Amino acid sequence: QPLDFIRPKDGDTFSFAWVDTTPAGELNNGVAGDRAVHVNNVTVRNVQTDGGITQTNIKAKAATWQSYFLDDHIVALYGRREDDTSNFLRNSASEAAESGVDRFFSDRVYNPEFTKLSSSANVEEKGTTQSWSVVGRVPEKWLGDLPFNLQAHWASAENFNPIGARFNALGAEIDQPKGTTEEYGFTISTDDNKYSAKFNWYKTELGNINAGVGTNLANHVFGRINSHRSAELAEIDFQDQLDLIPGGGASHPIQSYDAYYTAMFNSVPSELLDVLNPVQMDTSGDGIWDRYEFDAIQNLQATRSLLAEGFELEFVANVTQNWRMLANLSQQETSFSNTAPLMGKIITDYVSGSLSAGLGELQEDPTFQRDAEFYSEGLAVIPVAIIVAQAKDGTVSNEQREWRFTGVTTYDFREGALKGFGIGGAIRWEDEAATGYLQVVNPEGGVIPDVNSPFLDDGLFSGDAWISYTRPLMDGKIDWSIRLNVRNL
Repeated sequence: QPLDFIRPKDGDTFSFAWVDTTPAGELNNGVAGDRAVHVNNVTVRNVQTDGGITQTNIKAKAATWQSYFLDDHIVALYGRREDDTSNFLRNSASEAAESGVDRFFSDRVYNPEFTKLSSSANVEEKGTTQSWSVVGRVPEKWLGDLPFNLQAHWASAENFNPIGARFNALGAEIDQPKGTTEEYGFTISTDDNKYSAKFNWYKTELGNINAGVGTNLANHVFGRINSHRSAELAEIDFQDQLDLIPGGGASHPIQSYDAYYTAMFNSVPSELLDVLNPVQMDTSGDGIWDRYEFDAIQNLQATRSLLAEGFELEFVANVTQNWRMLANLSQQETSFSNTAPLMGKIITDYVSGSLSAGLGELQEDPTFQRDAEFYSEGLAVIPVAIIVAQAKDGTVSNEQREWRFTGVTTYDFREGALKGFGIGGAIRWEDEAATGYLQVVNPEGGVIPDVNSPFLDDGLFSGDAWISYTRPLMDGKIDWSIRLNVRNL
C-alpha cells in the first residue's frame, strides 16, 4: 500500500503531541513535568540555519613543442603547463565582526549577510606539470616491403588537479592531488589501414586524493559537551550517570559536569583546539552560557594514494566501404594506500584517551531521553569507517571490474532499395565485482568487512541496436538523418 505524504510548507500549522518529562529545577520553579500527553499547534517556519560560499580562481598557461626526426619516423612531443590557483572561503568571524555583521539574528536564525567571500585567499598554490611522448615508426627499408605497418609509443605525464581548498583533521591546508601516468605499447596495421590493433599498457600513481571517509571530531566532541550542558541546565544530577556504572561511581575520576568538560577538552589535541577557538555562548540572554560555539573546519577531508595499472587492446576493422567494426578489451587493477593517516591517528587517540579518562563509562545520552547506553558503545563506532578503509590498503579493489569488453559494428546501405538506411549494434561485458563482504569482528573497530572474502556478482552483459536513415535535402546542402536506438537489450 503506497503512502501519500504531504510535505510541510512555510506557514503550515500542525497539531503536535508531546510529553513533559522535565525534571524539577529552576527552569520550572521546582515543579517536575507531569509526564502527561499535551497537544499544541505548531507552525512551520522555513528558516536558514547556516550558509557557505567558496570560490576557486585558476590561471593556466600551456605550451607544446612537437618535433620530427629521421624522415618523420620518430615524432616527439613535449608539453608544459603552469596552474596558479587561489581559493577563497566564507569570511571569518573576525572579518564579519569588523563589518558589523552577526552570524545569527536574535532568534538564532542565520543571517544571510554573513555569507560573503573572505577578502584574502586561504590557499594560493602553483603547480607545474610536464608531459613527454615519443612515437616511432619502423622504416620499411629496414624490414623490406612488409604487408603491415608497425609503430611503438611511449608517454609520461605529470598530473596536477586544482580541486580547491581542503583541510585536514588539524585544520591545516592539504596540497592538491598530484601524480604521474606512464604508458607504452605498439600499433600494428595492414598496409591499406583496413585493419589495425593497438596494444597499450599504463600505470597511474596519484597522491592526496580524497579518501571518501572521515569523522568530524570537533562536531562530535562539542555536540557531546553541549548536550551535557543542556542536561546540567535542566538540573539533571550528574550522579544519575554515576549510579549506572557497574559497581557504583564513587571512585570514578569524573564526578561533576565541570570535570566532564575538562576531560572532554583534554581528549582533543591541543593543535585542533587552537584552530577551533571554542567559546562559551549565552544564546538565551539570561547571563549564563548554554553552549560552545567554534570555528568549524571547512571542507574537512582525509586523503589517500592511488595506484592503477592496466592494459588495453583496441581493434578496428573497415571490412568494406559500408561495414565497420570496433572492439575494445581492457583490464585494470586499482589499489589504495596511506588512507587517512592523520585523521585515523587523531580519532584513535581520542577514543583511547576517552576510555582512559573514564568517559566511556558515562551515558551516551546525558538527558536520559533515550534508553540507557554507555558512551563506550558509541566510541567503538567512531573509527569503524576509517578502519574499514585502511583495511583495504595494499589490496586490489574488489569493487572494480577488472576486465571489460565492448564490441560495436555498423553497416550502411549505399545502393539499392535500402540506400540511405543503416543498421548497427553493440555488446558490452564487464567482469564480476564485489557487492559486499563477509563481516568479521575486529577487537579495535567492532564489526568490519573481511576484504579477502568478497561476495561477487555475476558480472554485467548488455547490448544495443539501432537503425538509421539518411538522405540529402536541398540539393545536398543539408544531410537529414533520423535514428532509432534500443539500449540495454
